[in-house]
Amino acid sequence: MRFETEFEAVVLAGGKSSRMGFPKGSLRVGDETLLERTVRALLPLGPVTVLGPEAPTGAALLEDAETHMGPASALSRFSPSRDWVFVASCDMPSFGAEVAKALGSLATDSDAVVPLTLGHRQPLCALYRSRAFEKLRESVSAGGRSMMAWLDRLDVREVEQDELRLMGIDPLAIRGANTPEEVELELRG
Repeated sequence: MRFETEFEAVVLAGGKSSRMGFPKGSLRVGDETLLERTVRALLPLGPVTVLGPEAPTGAALLEDAETHMGPASALSRFSPSRDWVFVASCDMPSFGAEVAKALGSLATDSDAVVPLTLGHRQPLCALYRSRAFEKLRESVSAGGRSMMAWLDRLDVREVEQDELRLMGIDPLAIRGANTPEEVELELRG
């Protein structure tokens, strides 16, 4: 995949963050927030759009139409302009662009390339074909609010933890954190 022509990214930065106690993306790690770190990692690969209340410099913003409706609802409003869309939540402290590149290297004719950790699909750190977003809109229109319901409608290439490790990706890099303590633990490795 040629990232410069086929790739764009969407970073989810809305939501309740009830376990964090404040917006996850605003948590500072060093001299930047989790949201800023995620956007900075993805910008060299292509355009980045933030879905949420605000976007860091360099990223476009698509504000939530309704607050706290979940990631599937927020993503259903996004209209891809490139063949592939990398979807990332803003709560992955160990995330880096190498994750998107590794998943991009596995892109075939499937609708999505989704990593697994501990046997669970990680739809908020995954690569989707632009055509998959029509199926998301259909799912949300039919009352589906679950990312897993969307994945169930797609031809998904799943990537196991061992395969990630063989590509040099630490599975921690695709895990989200829900509390400040989890962020600290993940950064310590």
